[in-house]
Amino acid sequence: MEKISKRLFKRFIKCQLYVLRKIFPAKRLDSRFLEYCFAEQEQSGKEYLSIFKRPKYSENVVSIEEKTEIQKKCAIVMQGPLAKKDDFTINTVRIYKKLYPGIIVIVSTWEGENPEYIRQLNNESNCRVICSKAPEHSGLLNLNYQITSTMAGLREAKNLGREYVFKSRTDNRISTKGVFEFLYSILDSYPVDKAIAYQKYRIVAGAEPRYGSMFSPFWFSDQFGFGYIEDMLKYWDYLQLNDDFSVKDLQKTVFEKGITINERTNADLAAETRIVRNYFLRMENRIPECSVKEYWEIIKKQFIIVSHTDVGLFWPKYDYMRFDEAWWQGSYYFEDDDSKCVSYNWDFLHWLLLYNGVMEYQKKYELPANTTRYHR
Repeated sequence: MEKISKRLFKRFIKCQLYVLRKIFPAKRLDSRFLEYCFAEQEQSGKEYLSIFKRPKYSENVVSIEEKTEIQKKCAIVMQGPLAKKDDFTINTVRIYKKLYPGIIVIVSTWEGENPEYIRQLNNESNCRVICSKAPEHSGLLNLNYQITSTMAGLREAKNLGREYVFKSRTDNRISTKGVFEFLYSILDSYPVDKAIAYQKYRIVAGAEPRYGSMFSPFWFSDQFGFGYIEDMLKYWDYLQLNDDFSVKDLQKTVFEKGITINERTNADLAAETRIVRNYFLRMENRIPECSVKEYWEIIKKQFIIVSHTDVGLFWPKYDYMRFDEAWWQGSYYFEDDDSKCVSYNWDFLHWLLLYNGVMEYQKKYELPANTTRYHR
């Protein structure tokens, strides 16, 4: 019934816009329509609403960027199946050519992908395409697929002589101008702790904005990150398992039972935390304690954390995130409260406060991940 209602509502909106476009053929009509809808919603609601626009195509991107020596050392690995709606992956590669002209983009995807799309990508001067054989087992929430395509892309970056890599996805797009100079500079400015012999530099981890990542141990984003090529190869060289676990399984195990964030982490039922914990198992032969205290100590020693906003990340896969920037950025949730602290999410600002000792650990920070439960 809910699906039918949504479908009918979408058709109603389309009809309204169609009629308005015929009567008022103004360039900003769609924006005006949204503005009126938002204004009405604000009158009756408890939130202010705003519109955030992004260009779909490279011809709409204004850029006077030039190749830099730092960019020539870097590559972007876009891993996963090609995003074909609006030619998203192809247009992302073209936008990167304008924003980051010295960067090589490696699209790491699968055998059997549309050959025409592969041809178009290979025709872009800044792009290399790698097609891998799909793994026999998908693993936890397709984690084996992610690892296979990520490692193939990282190896190609190394073969091309690139020293630093930004790991992303084929359905992701970043847009912050100067972001590679920023990421390179913070690696240079904040050395890894001398006790961490297996890393040459810190790893720049992406903040996971959905679960209050500051107080949810080891919830780094698996969508993006940046680092020295050898460090990234070690980090992503995850030992693949045959524990196929789908989204439907997740619904039954996590959402229907309503387990806590830390219970999910300790049960190894999140791809994000499994990657991090497996890294320490391989490098240090141990799994860190699932506590904010140890989590923060590890971050201070060997990671830097940046947010989606810091790099201008866009992910149009799910409508409930794409149309709610506050939810996607982790800055505001209507149902949040002092016991959940879901809007407490990492960005570079808060990482710097932690690193400099301005923000210090308190025992109360352990509560949210031990009490906040998943729900449908």
